Amino acid sequence: MPTPKLIIRAGELKTMPAQTHLFSEISIENGGNLRILGNSSQWCILHCTGDVTINGIIEFIRFKSGNNSYATTSPDGTALAHTYNQNNKGGDGGKGGNSRCNFNILGGGEGASGTHEYGGGGGAGGIFFEPYSNCKNQKGNDANKDKGGLSINKEGKGGDGWKRDPYSNGGLLFIFCGNNFDGTNGSIVLTGLDGEDGKDGSKNRHQVRGDRYDGCGGGGGGQPGGLGGVCIIRVGGTILNYPTINVKGGYGGDGGKGARGGYQEIASAEDGTNGEDGENGYVKYINN
Repeated sequence: MPTPKLIIRAGELKTMPAQTHLFSEISIENGGNLRILGNSSQWCILHCTGDVTINGIIEFIRFKSGNNSYATTSPDGTALAHTYNQNNKGGDGGKGGNSRCNFNILGGGEGASGTHEYGGGGGAGGIFFEPYSNCKNQKGNDANKDKGGLSINKEGKGGDGWKRDPYSNGGLLFIFCGNNFDGTNGSIVLTGLDGEDGKDGSKNRHQVRGDRYDGCGGGGGGQPGGLGGVCIIRVGGTILNYPTINVKGGYGGDGGKGARGGYQEIASAEDGTNGEDGENGYVKYINN
């Protein structure tokens, strides 16, 4: 049975899983799009014994997150290996705002620190209890990992952070070209996903006068960005032109906003901090 050709015309979208594919010719016209399916955890190998022309787009995103290594050998004998170093963290959650009643001031809950797995939740605002003549304060509850703190009256809640997306990295792509390679006007996209923004904290209902008020909820930390992917291209013939290859890591998400007090600034909560950007990947050409 003859080896098939991969021909994608202008305006055409073709999808395929991340695995080893054998072709006698690859041609992606300007306006054509090859999309490698996401939620993947292995190299995608495009092995072509003839010419490869990439004037359109190849996209491979939403690769599995985590500190994982992936190794295989392509049909031409090239050893392929890459380890994702998931060192970037999510943002920290903001501290909740203070409460006050009868000159007694008590702080809001602490925001959680961001980790490699999530942006931290924001702390809850402090609260006071009526009646005013004998009111008592209570410190706002601390955040729990990516979940914002929640006080007894369930208001002045800290904003949630975001857990890392389980498939946020750029993909791993190897292209073998047995003859001539032309990437004129072509584009290969192996980018990490941008992180989601942390959730905003909420106001508390008691913002009624200058000498008694509840604190507001702190903002959640931004989600960490995904890591950039890897593209390796091996050409047996002549490289006529190079495509644009994007292996940039995703931006970290912005921190959520801490809610602001109505009468007193000390009731205002802190904003969450931004998640860290993902590490860039790399591109490698082998011409022999």
